[in-house]
Amino acid sequence: VKGLPPAPERHPARPGTTRDTPKETTVGSSSSSPARVRSSGRSNLSARHQTDITLDQFLVGVANIALSATSHKELAEELASALESLAGQLEDMAADLADDHNIDEEITDLLSDLQDATAQMKVEAQRCAQECESAWEVAKIAGGSVAKIYGQDMDAKRDAGLAQVSWARSFGTYLDIAVVCGAAGQAADLHQLAESGRLTPETANLTVAEHDKQMALSILTADGVQVTETGPAPDGGLAWDHVMATAEQRVACEWDRITAVAEALLAAPDFTLTGAQATQIAGITTV
Repeated sequence: VKGLPPAPERHPARPGTTRDTPKETTVGSSSSSPARVRSSGRSNLSARHQTDITLDQFLVGVANIALSATSHKELAEELASALESLAGQLEDMAADLADDHNIDEEITDLLSDLQDATAQMKVEAQRCAQECESAWEVAKIAGGSVAKIYGQDMDAKRDAGLAQVSWARSFGTYLDIAVVCGAAGQAADLHQLAESGRLTPETANLTVAEHDKQMALSILTADGVQVTETGPAPDGGLAWDHVMATAEQRVACEWDRITAVAEALLAAPDFTLTGAQATQIAGITTV
């Protein structure tokens, strides 16, 4: 029986969004940046908008996460292949020994158990490879989206002759945060109740997601965004009534996609989909 190939080398922890220098090979230093992405210095920002990481460091970190995920995906695929081969060999051994009356039945049972465990390990290795592929996809989308939005902000700042990007330029971003984090779940529940004819004042009260709302409010207020929970919006701020109305409009517009992904999740093993599967089911094209 052939043994497994040598165990892969241990890899250090993947780089995160910290100032620590990554120990594994990186795609570049924190001073490098992709084309069309300008420097993200923080010296002119007010204290509440300063961060512990520059845009360049973030992009390099995300790129390294993508590279690490690709490497780990390949290792997991190799491990799954080796485990499949080992499971087959163990099955053949168990079958051969089962016909030998000189072999204790306990031995063949142990071989059978080992074969089952090996097959389960193969499944876990395949799942690990899928998760690594999802991590690569998310890192790629995150890096591209952040670089694109940052470039748009810098273009708008330059065109307007501003020293800094105004909060008004980011209004859509803050509204998106409020909708996605704090209101989308409740809006989806309300839409489903209305569509099924079960929407009443009593059932509507059951959809209130106070935890989600407070989480969104905490994110916004920490960034200095004023939000009124009732009544009109403050000057330059948001009104929660407007947030909920926006969420309900977006849910209604995207309902077919939402239900398509939900149905696929219910039918999927372990109720799990990769990012690529979800975007394909929803008919979303990513660049």
